[in-house]
Amino acid sequence: MAPTQMPFCRWKMCVTLAVVAAVLAVNLLFHLTFGTKLLFFLFIIAVSVAAHFEGWGAGLVATALTSLAVLFFFVEPLFSFAVSEPYDWVRLAVFSACGIIAVATELLVDRTRKRRVETWLRRAREDIDEKVR
Repeated sequence: MAPTQMPFCRWKMCVTLAVVAAVLAVNLLFHLTFGTKLLFFLFIIAVSVAAHFEGWGAGLVATALTSLAVLFFFVEPLFSFAVSEPYDWVRLAVFSACGIIAVATELLVDRTRKRRVETWLRRAREDIDEKVR
């Protein structure tokens, strides 16, 4: 990796960590205030935000971090990476799959958006060339 890319990569990971930490804080607040066990959709939002603004790598990192956060803070036994019920493994696997799907969806949306912009720019350039001739 080139030295000029390192600060940018660090910035992306810092943003990803901040998004995951913010969503974890909101989830913990909901859990302590309302007794809500877990709001999975908030973690999927964190994954989607990371993937949208920082790219697919950050989205996958956010998926891994949120999966670990769910396992540590919300799955019995709490504050451990151990799992007491096999059902919890299934829930974690489904959550991780949803995170990966969210990252893939953001990647496809980004590619489609870029193709549309490229097509629009190419057509605009062709129109300008036509008018200049």
